[in-house]
Amino acid sequence: MNCEHILELIPGYALGALDVEERMLVDEHLAQCSECRAELASYQ
Repeated sequence: MNCEHILELIPGYALGALDVEERMLVDEHLAQCSECRAELASYQ
C-alpha cells in the first residue's frame, strides 16, 4: 500500500469509518511510515 492511497483513507480512519480490512491496511502502513502518522495526528 502506498502513501497516496493511505492518505486518502486517513480521514475515514480518524473518524472510525473504515471497514476492518481497510483499517488493518492503514494500521500496517502507519507502523512503518512516519509521514502518514504525522498526517493522522493532524486529524486528532
